[in-house]
Amino acid sequence: MSRWFRHYAGLCRDEKLVSVAIKSRQPVERVVWIWAAILESAAEIDDNGRYVLDAAEVAYFLRADEGDILAVEVALQASGRVAESAVVKWGNRQFSSDRSKERVAAHRERKRAERDGAGVSEPLQNGDVTLQERHGNSPEAELETDTDPTVSIEPVGARAKARRPEHAQILDCLKTVLSEDRAKAVIEHRKKKKAPLSLHAAKLMVEQFRQIAEPDKAADLMILRGWQGCEPDWCVKAGLKLSTACAATPGRPEQIFVKLGTDEWFDRIAAGHKPGLCKFYPEQQADGWYFAAQVHH
Repeated sequence: MSRWFRHYAGLCRDEKLVSVAIKSRQPVERVVWIWAAILESAAEIDDNGRYVLDAAEVAYFLRADEGDILAVEVALQASGRVAESAVVKWGNRQFSSDRSKERVAAHRERKRAERDGAGVSEPLQNGDVTLQERHGNSPEAELETDTDPTVSIEPVGARAKARRPEHAQILDCLKTVLSEDRAKAVIEHRKKKKAPLSLHAAKLMVEQFRQIAEPDKAADLMILRGWQGCEPDWCVKAGLKLSTACAATPGRPEQIFVKLGTDEWFDRIAAGHKPGLCKFYPEQQADGWYFAAQVHH
């Protein structure tokens, strides 16, 4: 069973989500669905609001284009609902008491005592029971359907995640293009910049490194110059060469920088252009992304 979380009243009529729909030029119901999916992901990951949104998967569910999903996520960032792949102010609506291990342990102990016919004190029977435990639809009540204490109550997917934590997956992802020491250095570099890598961000960064002939040198350059990402154009300007595949691509289209949140930005997203990892570009002094110069509708 997935973790429970607090769904706030008024979510489906949230005026800010209407604003997000207008900015992203997407239907309100699509925005509400995506926002709910983000909240569910944050609850399942259970790491102070951090979430993972697979644009391709969401696009399949909603029968939409990936660009539409990315446009909504960008607008949610602009509205202050999410930042750095995490729900802003997650802790304001979610409380540690909702998943108190002590309360669940007491509930289980009481059930075992009842099954064994042992006496249970009055305070434990009544005073220690919270609202969630008194209702049959609470997370604790559903967990008690498993009466065999030797069998784990965690979903199979959750046990698999526990066996392979995300930080290990991030390291493995970076090691597909970087040596292990460079991969670890990049992860530590992002932590020091207070912008730790998510698995999704690591995958995007790998695509950046693939475009450089010597990815390890690109990683060193990124760390030396304090970059959060590793744009191929920055590396070329610093004297590195593009990979053979990129350099041999005939007629490489001209690219232009488009500032995040502008009308042109949303036009390009709506046209199906993928913005990639949007970050601050020093030479442009703005957040945004490089797109092909020509927009194809």
